[in-house]
Order: sequence, then C-alpha cells, then structure tokens
Amino acid sequence: MGQPGHRVPAAVPGREAQPGHRPEQVPRRRIDNQLATGSLVADAAILQTAQDFDRWKKQGDLLRYKPVGWDKVFADAKDKDGYYTGVFYGAFSYVVNSKQLPANPGDFKGTDLLKPAYKNKLVLTYPNDDDAVLFGYKQLVDKYGWNYLAQLVKQNPKLIRGVPGSASGVASGDYLASIAVGGDARPNGTQVFSDTERFNSWAQRGAIFKNAPHKAGAKLFMSWLDSQAVQKNAIATWTWSVRKDVSPPTGLRPLASYKNTDQTAFAKFMSDRASVERFRSQVELYFGQVKGADPGDPTDTLGRSPGAF
Repeated sequence: MGQPGHRVPAAVPGREAQPGHRPEQVPRRRIDNQLATGSLVADAAILQTAQDFDRWKKQGDLLRYKPVGWDKVFADAKDKDGYYTGVFYGAFSYVVNSKQLPANPGDFKGTDLLKPAYKNKLVLTYPNDDDAVLFGYKQLVDKYGWNYLAQLVKQNPKLIRGVPGSASGVASGDYLASIAVGGDARPNGTQVFSDTERFNSWAQRGAIFKNAPHKAGAKLFMSWLDSQAVQKNAIATWTWSVRKDVSPPTGLRPLASYKNTDQTAFAKFMSDRASVERFRSQVELYFGQVKGADPGDPTDTLGRSPGAF
C-alpha cells in the first residue's frame, strides 16, 4: 500500500510537544471548542480519532446522513444508524527498504529490526504522539513483551513527529525501516504486512455536523467521496476502498482475507481512553517525551478556528 508521501517540516530544535497536543487530537479539540462556543467552522470531519464520532453521535452533534451508495459500504466501516461513514481503510505496518526483505516479504517480523544492520538506521514516528502508531506498538508488546522496546531503543532510532516523515525517510534511502506507519516509500522502500504478526487496519470515519454551516455541500462531498468512481479511481489507487464493489489496489488482497488484522480493533482500543493513556505513559518511559513541532502546524499559528471567514 503506498500513500502519497511528503516530507514533514523540520522540527523546532529542543521544542517539546505539550501533553494533549498530539497532531491527531488537535482537530478534535478545535471542533469541540467550536461546538461549545457555537462557532462551528467545519461542515464535516474525517479523522483518525474514531472514538470522537461515537461521542459526537451520543451528544447529538452529528447529522444522520447516509451517502449515496451507503448500502455498498462494508458494515464495519459505517455506523449502523447512519451518523458516520468510512471513507477509506487505513493500515499501518512496517515500511522497509526493499533490499532488506526476505524472498517472501510476509516472513519479515519485528525481531528482524534488532539485527546489527538496523543499528542507527531506523526512523520511527513517536508512538506516544499518534494513537494509530501507538496501537501498532501495543500489538508488538502483546507479542514480544516490553523487553522488545528496550532492545529497539538500543538500536538508536531516529525519532520524529508525523507518519509521512517515517515513510519518506525510508523512501530516500537514508533509513532502512520504520514501524507501525504507512505511506509511499518508493523508490527504496515498501510497506510490508507480516504473515506472523498483527497489523493495524481501520476505517477512517467521516461525518457531517448537525449544525454544519453548509449542510447541502457537505452531503454532496460525502456522497462524492464514497461514490464508486472516486473510491475506484482515487482511494483504491493507494489503499483499500470501503465499498464492497471496488477491488483493492494492485498487489493487495481484499482486506478481509488478511487473518492477522481486525478492522474494528483500533476503534475498540481508542474507546478505552484510560487504557490508552496508561499504555502511552509506559511507552514514553522507553522513547522519552515527544520533541519537535506539530507537523500539521509547525509555526503554531492556526489558532482555534482555522478556515473561518
């Protein structure tokens, strides 16, 4: 799977990310504040923070809307009541230099990264900075134990903020591998799904707010995004479509045929915030506090209501 890759803006030296300022959490905080102050800017949200959609639904903040073709969307990718609908399946796993892979790439596993060849050659997105990355590390700890992280840190990995920077680091040839990320790693790397380890896959949810300033436009957008044409010609060129009638990208099997992933597991993980934070706090003991600017707002100038007019 190759997501369009781009380099992350350079981090501000010595600047530490503040607790609660993780990149995937920032849009949610802005939306919550706009809902609380009656100043909603966003018509719709497409976010990784799966638990927020269930919360917004419960609070009555979402518009019940089934995009055109909703019946063609996999059941695990949509709310049964029609308050949110998936727009693509994300998947995070290993991104590895192609020359480092075994004859069968599926034989690759996390313990391979502890070999001498990977010393000083790993580029890792801080797992304590992104919940989807964090869940990938949770799966590794479940399989190999905490000592795996201790051994991984001894490999002296380069730690960065943002997933695209990890993929591009392998793509450039500067690094040999990354963990629990996704993206376009060409020309030097590729995303690998191990046959013996679990990987994180999930439906990225999208929804329209009940008090959206432009409801009609938001409905058109969601129906366009989930249409067969867009899912086939845009989404399925780099990842799995949420529609049953759209084939996966070249080189990938249907997502349901991968027995070592569960498309609903990440949302369940995200819903138990106390457990997430306990695990994150332990992971931080190994990787340290997050340092660097938010790649989505490197100058910290977007404020509470970016895009308002």
